[in-house]
Amino acid sequence: MKITISLLVMSFFVLGAANAAAAEDGVKHRYVGWLEGDFLTVQEPEGAGQQGWIVIGNDGFAPAEFCPSTSEFICFFSRGFAFGVPRRINPAATDWTIREVKFELLKRGLAVSLLGRQLEDLMLIKAPPEATMVGRATGKSGFFLYSRSEGLVGFGLDPLPDGAAVTYWIQGQTGFGASERQAASLPPAP
Repeated sequence: MKITISLLVMSFFVLGAANAAAAEDGVKHRYVGWLEGDFLTVQEPEGAGQQGWIVIGNDGFAPAEFCPSTSEFICFFSRGFAFGVPRRINPAATDWTIREVKFELLKRGLAVSLLGRQLEDLMLIKAPPEATMVGRATGKSGFFLYSRSEGLVGFGLDPLPDGAAVTYWIQGQTGFGASERQAASLPPAP
C-alpha cells in the first residue's frame, strides 16, 4: 500500500515539475501538514485563460482547473484532488455534484481553534474517493472544512490502512474560496 501511494505521489511530482517556472503568479493558499516540510499550495490562475496549479512541496506541480467567477460553484479540479462548494448554499442542501463528483455536506456550524484563532461557522464536506489521488488508490474519502468567510481552512483523508492520517491546515488568514468581496456580496440562499 505504501509503495502504491509513493508511486502515485512520485508521478504527481514528475507530471508538473517542468512547469515550476510557470507557477509563480496568481493567488496562493498554502496548507501545511504535520510533518516537517509537508505542505501543499492551491494556486489560483492569475486571470481568465491562465493556468492554476496544485503544488505539493516545492516541486510537485499539477495543473488545476478552477471554476470561473461566473460559475455557481467555488471549485478546483486536478489530478491530485478536487474541491467544490456552491457559492450560495441552500440551507436544506445536503449534497451537490460538480463534474460528476458528488460532495456531501456532513455538518454545519462547526467551530475549531487553530493556533489560538477561533474559526466558526465551518462546514464539514465529504468528497468521494475518486476526488483525490490517494483516495483513488486506497478507497478513502476526503474531508474538507470550509466557511464562507474563511474559505477552505483544512482538509484530509480517512486514516490510511496503516493508521496514518493525512491532514492539512491553512497557513495564513484565509483559504481558497474566501474573499471579503465574496463574503459580503453573496447572501445565504433561501
